[in-house]
Amino acid sequence: MKNLIIYILLTCSISFSCRNNTKNQPPQVEKPINEQFYTSDFSDNFNVELEVKVSKDDVFSVFYLTDSFEKYFIGEQAIGVSVKGSETIQNIRIELPKDTIPTRLRIDFGNNSEQKNIELIAIKFIFEDKNLIISDSIFSKYFEPNINVEPEEYTKIIRLKADAEGKYDPYIIGRVWLNRKLENLTNY
Repeated sequence: MKNLIIYILLTCSISFSCRNNTKNQPPQVEKPINEQFYTSDFSDNFNVELEVKVSKDDVFSVFYLTDSFEKYFIGEQAIGVSVKGSETIQNIRIELPKDTIPTRLRIDFGNNSEQKNIELIAIKFIFEDKNLIISDSIFSKYFEPNINVEPEEYTKIIRLKADAEGKYDPYIIGRVWLNRKLENLTNY
């Protein structure tokens, strides 16, 4: 009988001491990386969120293609949002229409020609419970700027300028690498 009591006590103490005790462990710190997927609580629609500092009022737009064979971005497949100028970083979220799965994207940085610079920290692509974050250090891998956009090397600053003919239409278009990431993000 004494052996049985010792056996039960020993078994109980081992099972309680071997369980996963997370109360005494320090919290896990997620290391920042330049590109990552993570879950969120946004809507099921595809969203593009810009973390940016914009000093003047403007309108930012996202143009999208939903078919791999489409070649040109058109106004019917664009969503614009008014941006209030501020010296602080703001998150500008543009939600695409319901059931829209983009295969290619173009991000327009407004039409206010007085806007000379913006500070672009990150671009987030959000779909259902998954997100993809592209930070400033790898923009050139994923985006091709047009002639009106001049990223400053090693900074978050993007210079916006008119072309030689005075036309002002600054935008970036997703490269093949971004298109592949978007496909991974939207496939189940």
